[in-house]
Amino acid sequence: MGHYTNEVIMKLKRILPCFITLFILLNCFSSCSHTKSIEYVNEKYTTPTSKFMELGQMNVHYRDEGAGKPIVMVHGLGGFLQMWDAWAEDFSTDHRVIRMDLPMSGLTGPLPEIPDEASIDLFVDFLHGFLMKLDVKEFDLVGNSLGGWVAWAYAAKYPEHVNRLVLIDAAGLFEVKDGPMVVKLMRGPFGKIYLKSGVPKWVVALFYRGAYGDNKQLTKERVTRFYEILNREGNFRAMYDQANLDIHIEKDQVNTISVPTLILWGEADKWIDVKFGYEFEERISGSQLITYPGLGHAPMEEDPVKTAKITREFLEQSIE
Repeated sequence: MGHYTNEVIMKLKRILPCFITLFILLNCFSSCSHTKSIEYVNEKYTTPTSKFMELGQMNVHYRDEGAGKPIVMVHGLGGFLQMWDAWAEDFSTDHRVIRMDLPMSGLTGPLPEIPDEASIDLFVDFLHGFLMKLDVKEFDLVGNSLGGWVAWAYAAKYPEHVNRLVLIDAAGLFEVKDGPMVVKLMRGPFGKIYLKSGVPKWVVALFYRGAYGDNKQLTKERVTRFYEILNREGNFRAMYDQANLDIHIEKDQVNTISVPTLILWGEADKWIDVKFGYEFEERISGSQLITYPGLGHAPMEEDPVKTAKITREFLEQSIE
């Protein structure tokens, strides 16, 4: 018995330094500040085409590029308008491309107040007010992830404004609490650890690794951009608040969508399974689903050429 006890003590002595080191590192990561100033992030991530619109109590960051038929692009949770860069470059050659940082994201930043009871209409009505202020009243609408949810909910609520709808790995068919692991982590103790300090870059890299089918897509440049924009003053708190909103799901609204709809999905999506792509296709009459082997949660970034080509073909079809 004594020999067994001594053996256990020796093992504990060997692993104890590891636990102490881990504790020290976590304590440092949670206490060291990773927060970036609004001025620094805004200066680094705006371009000559960047604009800001006062809308309610928000100062909305957006880009309005090209000329022709308007196409509106909406990003997802933890994202920003730059995630559409490749598509914007392609489509702005013959379209008017409008993309914005949603409330609680990017350079638009946090909302002044978080509603007690949340609805996807928080984002849908924001989008409607934003577009009406731009006097854009007829357009094609594209959304990815949370932005896909916003897009289909907008098309259900304001069908008279949407010519065609493109959903890319869209959310909205499951409760937020049942969402991808990244959301579940944000809803647990993990998110609270970094509310004051901001998020270390290595955590950001782990955080977004699941967004891409091929880890090589998460380049150093992308990690740095995620890290700096997510840590823009107030942004991580805003993302935490978004993940903890219990938005009521109204799946039956999907069945009411009447505009022509294209659904794109990465078969290697670890955040929102491709099975939901098939459910969207089943629920939206006349819709078409195209899946991509090897692509993850952001097909428009992972293979912008192939996904833009099929989207362009869809948008150019005549509406009967």
